[in-house]
Parts: sequence; C-alpha cells; structure tokens
Amino acid sequence: MSPALLSLRGNAFADSLWKVKWQPFRNLLCYLGSDAATGSNHSGAVCILTSNLYPSTPLTLHTSLQAMAVQVPAGTLVTVCSVYSPPHDVISEQDLDTLVDQLPTPFRLGDFNGYSTLWGSDVANSRGRQIERLISNNCLCLLHNDEKTYFHEPTRTFLSLDLAICPPTLLPLLHFTVGSDLCNSDHFPIIVSHADSGGAIHYLPRYLFQRAGRGNFMQLADITESIDLAICPPTLLPLLHFTVGSDLCNSDHFPIIVSYADSGGAIQYLPRYLFQRADWGNFMQLADITESVDLAICPPTLLPLLHFTVGSDLCNGDHFPIIVSYADSGGAIQYLPRYLFQRADWGNFMQLADITESMVSTVGITEAVQNVVNCLLNAANNAVPKCSPRLRKFRRPWWNEACRDSRREEKKQKTDDRKSCRF
Repeated sequence: MSPALLSLRGNAFADSLWKVKWQPFRNLLCYLGSDAATGSNHSGAVCILTSNLYPSTPLTLHTSLQAMAVQVPAGTLVTVCSVYSPPHDVISEQDLDTLVDQLPTPFRLGDFNGYSTLWGSDVANSRGRQIERLISNNCLCLLHNDEKTYFHEPTRTFLSLDLAICPPTLLPLLHFTVGSDLCNSDHFPIIVSHADSGGAIHYLPRYLFQRAGRGNFMQLADITESIDLAICPPTLLPLLHFTVGSDLCNSDHFPIIVSYADSGGAIQYLPRYLFQRADWGNFMQLADITESVDLAICPPTLLPLLHFTVGSDLCNGDHFPIIVSYADSGGAIQYLPRYLFQRADWGNFMQLADITESMVSTVGITEAVQNVVNCLLNAANNAVPKCSPRLRKFRRPWWNEACRDSRREEKKQKTDDRKSCRF
C-alpha cells in the first residue's frame, strides 16, 4: 500500500518527531503542526505526511487547537485536517466551530479523547457529547464501523477514541477501516481509502421519477388522498352532482366529474335550520353543552362582601345571567375558621399523617393524590385547633381615610376637654 497521506498525532510522537524533523523522508513531504514545529508543547503534536506523487498544499489555521490541514486531490480536492485533543485539556465548542468554518469541504482525522455510544463506547463523557454536538450542528457524517481504535495498556481494554469525520458529499466516496497492527503504539492505524471499484465510483441507485408509472404505483401502494376539491356557493350546491372517476389516465390524480343534478326539472333543496326561531335554552339542556366563559373579578377586600350565583333561565340568550349580590347577614360578615398553628400538637399530627405506600402504589394518580390530601386534612383537623367562625363587624362602604382621621380628631378633642374640666 502506498498511501497519499499519513496523519500522525499523540503524546509519544512529539519528542521523537522533534529529533528527526529535518531528516528527509523518502518520497514524503512533512507538514508539522505549530506545537511540534516549535517544541512549545510536549503534551502532544500533529503531523501530516503526503506522498510526492500527489500535489499538496498546507492551509494556515487560526486556532488554539493542535491541528494541521493539507489539501490533496483524491478525485476531487479534499481538505484533510488532523486534530489532537489531550484528554485533560478544556476545549470550547466555539473553538471547534471556528476550526470547521476554516476548512473547505473537509474530512477530519482526530484523536479527540472523547467517549460516546455513537462510535462504539460503552459510556459517554463531556468531550464525547461535545463532538456529538459538533457533528449535529454542522451536518457532518461519522466514518466508523464500531471497531476499536485504542488499546489502554493499564486496564488491558480496547476503546474507540480516533474518529474520521466528513461532510455528506464525501461519505459515498470514502471507505473506513481500522488496521490490526499497533505498530509499537497504543493506537491502531485508521485507513480512509477511496471507494474505487475498477476506476469507477459505485453510487447507490437513484429512482428515475420522470419515468415512473404513477398509476401502477398508486395501485400497488394503495395510497389515496382527497386533495382535489370542488367548491361552490350554497345556491349551487343542490344543482350539482360530484363524482370521482376510476381511471387515473396516466396521471396521479383521479378525474373529478361535476354534473348537473336534474331530477324531472324540479330542484329539491336540503332543509335548513331556522336559527332565529330556535329555543336555545332547550337546545343547551338537550345538547348538555355548558362552558364557563363569563367571569366576575374583584379585589380581595370585596371578596367577603359579595355573593356569586348563576341564573337558570337563558332568557332567549346563550349566556346564563350572572347575579352578584350583597353578602349581608344582619350587618355582619361570617369568616371561615382558620387553623391556629401556634397551638398545634405536631407530635400527634405526625402520627396521624401516616402516608403509606399502599395509598399511592395500588391506585391511579388522581386517587393517590386524593388519598394523600384526605390523610393530611384528617391529621390537621384532629391535631391543629381552629378558631371559631367569627362575625366581623360590617364596615360601611363610604368609610375612608378622611372619615377615620376626622374620628380620631374628635376622640382626641373629647379627651382634651375632659382633662381640662378636671383642673
């Protein structure tokens, strides 16, 4: 095998490559990433080797990632980008998106150190989910066949860390395989080859819709839809007759036949409802259709003063009358009793509020909620005392702050008069 391009990356690669970076490679051109070329970061590096038999052009990448990109012809001009992501480095999604935006029609080879079930890992980590979002957001394809690409020597396990990503246009042109020889490394070689069958690319067959037998298709698929309509005003409706033909006539629409509905020269109209003479009250009762659409809204200060009822007679309308009356019981307002929590027996409450598993596990959700509510109310009624229903003195509606201030001044004046009389 004489490859057109080799991509190298990883931890142990940086130091050894730095020592031999000026040594000539036989029939290969060497393109080093910025970290490998300067020796500034020995946590890892990237390098792309291209064959002298193929023209190649390096691309300048403005990125903080360890990446190198080269353009090579492979039937079409392809941009190959090699990326290395150390496992403990923090990489933002913006850095990855920026890198993708700089690559024209690329495919990428990357040691991303990411785990995801999408490429054969048993678990997923944050780096793997980050790569999943990169593939999804940029409409990319993953070249993978569930083969393991990395051997973790301490645990003697095989993992999938090395990925090959390409756009949809390159997917049918490429073939992805994983080599079986580690070559004194912990990563198996990834081989992305040209999907060539005797000098020709084998594309998936496409349907020729312009030569389709649509009538036969519709009959075999047994798919019919009513999408052709005939619309007319109500005056023409009894005069016309609508039918659908049974022969498609080499089309995908059955013919629509609208004929004159003549029955002995006389036109029979369909009966119409006389809505202006309808008994809507009887209609609502028979139809059993009621809705609450009429509301009465008031501030909290008026709530205990008012009484809300709904009349039973529609009065030839479609809304029942709403009656908001004055809630007057001898000039006083009766309030509902309140729980006196400061006098509650909480020990007794905890014993009585015994919510068991059988209350919620053997019935539906509605009954379970009602069981819990009933249990809590029973405990509260027995362990927490209530104040007695009290009658509050009715406040006159015309009483306001000015009346209150005037009443205070009157009482103060009377007090001062009594004090002056003593002396």
